[in-house]
Amino acid sequence: MRRLLPTLLLVLAAFAVPAAADDDVSGLYAVAGKSPAGKGYGGAVKIVPYGNAHAVLWKLDDGEAYKGLALRKDDVLGATYGRDKVPGLVVYHIAGGTLEGDWISGGGKSAKEEIGRETLQGSPDLEGEYQITLGENQDGTTNYTGKVVMKRDGDTYVLVWMVPKPAYVGRGVRVGNVLVVAFGQDLKKIPGVVAYHVAGQTLDGVWALGPSSKIGRETLTLRPPQ
Repeated sequence: MRRLLPTLLLVLAAFAVPAAADDDVSGLYAVAGKSPAGKGYGGAVKIVPYGNAHAVLWKLDDGEAYKGLALRKDDVLGATYGRDKVPGLVVYHIAGGTLEGDWISGGGKSAKEEIGRETLQGSPDLEGEYQITLGENQDGTTNYTGKVVMKRDGDTYVLVWMVPKPAYVGRGVRVGNVLVVAFGQDLKKIPGVVAYHVAGQTLDGVWALGPSSKIGRETLTLRPPQ
């Protein structure tokens, strides 16, 4: 994967939500969630198109704010989140021991480039070493090879990309046949990840804070236009 670029999303402070197609997830949502410790929270989430991805901004009632990028695969919207830097994101469709993924780097112009592609081949148990049988960079013309080491960690998964040396680390959560992974280059700091099941105007999500294997849950409900 190509070098991660600096942060983005300053534009989210004052954007207007455009009219969305029926299958688009763009809009302003009310959020209600629970942390892994069971503490409830509320707030608002904005989702807008950003190149080939979506930009996401969480503003919680307690003053906490997060930003991230999202990709949709089937009926799952996968997203990264962070306070400062925006992590990279890969969303895989699981078919036995084959994982077919789309990915984007975090931040900057890279997020608006073409979607990168990655296919992994290994155990259907989502555990062990996976060969990268397809690694296509976002420029659409260059490729990469290597392997990914995956390990189950509580209700989440930890992934390390060896291309060929350890280069990226990520944490993933699974919803149905989709695995959503947030990744970064700091091997000592795993980024946060969230995966939503899209059901009309409601998004039901599970999330993990990078360092923890425990999951929280949140539901986004689309607010009507003002």
